[in-house]
Amino acid sequence: MIDISKNYTDEVFNKLVYEELLKSEKDGKLVEVLKNLAQAEERHAEFWKKLAISRGISLPKIGYKQRIGAKLYKLFRTLFGISLTVKLLESTEQTVIRRYKEYLSMNSLSEEEKAELEQVLKDEVIHERLLTEEEFGFSNVRDTIYGVSDGLVEVLAAVSGFASVFVNPILVAAGGLIVGASGTLSMSVGAYLSTKSEEEISRSEGKKVEEQLELDRTSVFQVVKKALVEKGLSESTAEVAAQEIVKDDTKIKEFVCPPIKVSAKRSAMTTAFSYILGFIPPVLPYLAGLGGLTGLILSYTLSAIALLTVGFLVGVSSDVKPWKKSLEMFALGIGAALATHALGIVASIYLHINV
Repeated sequence: MIDISKNYTDEVFNKLVYEELLKSEKDGKLVEVLKNLAQAEERHAEFWKKLAISRGISLPKIGYKQRIGAKLYKLFRTLFGISLTVKLLESTEQTVIRRYKEYLSMNSLSEEEKAELEQVLKDEVIHERLLTEEEFGFSNVRDTIYGVSDGLVEVLAAVSGFASVFVNPILVAAGGLIVGASGTLSMSVGAYLSTKSEEEISRSEGKKVEEQLELDRTSVFQVVKKALVEKGLSESTAEVAAQEIVKDDTKIKEFVCPPIKVSAKRSAMTTAFSYILGFIPPVLPYLAGLGGLTGLILSYTLSAIALLTVGFLVGVSSDVKPWKKSLEMFALGIGAALATHALGIVASIYLHINV
């Protein structure tokens, strides 16, 4: 069943969100993108309003809840940046695309209404493509989040284990810093090699596309068309869009094999910085000279806050429910630390280590 009122409210809410984000955005390119998105959402709301009127359905007024919700998006953008905010918006666009695709197969819409809905769906697909990680620099943010996560969990577990063996807080801090330094080096080297490989693969795919364009342009057209259909466009709409794309060799290359916009060096530096940022909370109390139960409790408290925050951001970046991911990361991180602490106690007892 099609919930016209909900669809109308959702589209108006999205329009309000984009308008709120516009108020604080300085980047000219992003301002243009957000402005286009807001205008499109307004058109979509009008479509659902027209459907409601034709069926005698009264639509709810947009009240303070929606306006507060839009302002919360603006607050989220202030705290965590445009990239993560856009990722949240992208996940809602994906939900809308799935829902509207289901509507097209229903008998409750006339052929004319389905044609209009297909245009709305086409807009939503374009929105999702506009809200890409490349457009808003999301790849850097994602690398940072996962780097912080790795550093936090690994060093928390190590420090917890050291705290059960070493009485001197400076030794615990030194052990944590050594583990953190080694993790920073290994993770940054891994990020460098991974990005380097992606760059090489992208160049290789680009050359293949160039060869295909020279030998058989039709096969490239079919690849583009298939990708558009998978995004939710009908065969006929995808065919028209694909014909436009294949007219321009540059557009084809960008569509089939998008260029890697983050350099290998930049990726390595981002990973190193984020890993260091991650291992600071569990080590900080011991660096301050706090040992024993006080140092341990404070280390766990700071790490728990960091785990919940990072888990939430990981959820946002990976299209998983943020609070669910937040609690999962908290449980796994603290669980790993407690297990390592228990191993340290066992080692201290049986190996008679107490420094």
